[in-house]
Amino acid sequence: MRKHPAESAGGAGSVALLIAYLLGVDDPEALVALGAALGLLPAAVTLLVANGGVRGVARLLWRGRP
Repeated sequence: MRKHPAESAGGAGSVALLIAYLLGVDDPEALVALGAALGLLPAAVTLLVANGGVRGVARLLWRGRP
């Protein structure tokens, strides 16, 4: 069975956005900012998984791709 961390992170982000709305966050700018940040979450998870965690991402940012 294959794991899909990016998809589960996207689902969790959607649930977090819905919970924020249900808790009374009605400022459209706050919801858009939260939605944008949560929308980037799957990409961040994929970046971490594909590059070997935080150290791999730090090495990628410091040295670039080989």
